[in-house]
Amino acid sequence: MSTQHEKILKRPDGTRVKIIVSFWDSRTGYRYDIEDVRTCAKGKRTWVPVQDSNCYSYRRLSLDDRAKEKVKEELKVVTKEEVLQAKLELWEKLKPTM
Repeated sequence: MSTQHEKILKRPDGTRVKIIVSFWDSRTGYRYDIEDVRTCAKGKRTWVPVQDSNCYSYRRLSLDDRAKEKVKEELKVVTKEEVLQAKLELWEKLKPTM
């Protein structure tokens, strides 16, 4: 089972950043992961991924190195605190209400 949550942040220069986090429930346990980080320039509507997966320097990496490179590029755009806030919002959505 997987559930996703999107958090959109507006920067002072007018650009927007979208953080997409997901919650995974599997046999081995639970995981919260960053699915994607995208940016949108001021005055535009198109969301562009931070990591370009079509360039050769990315494609030649192993899967583990690709994951590390993706996180490194994403943390250039968003802070760990912003990612944590998105994960907490997802957790609040999943919390049962009674």
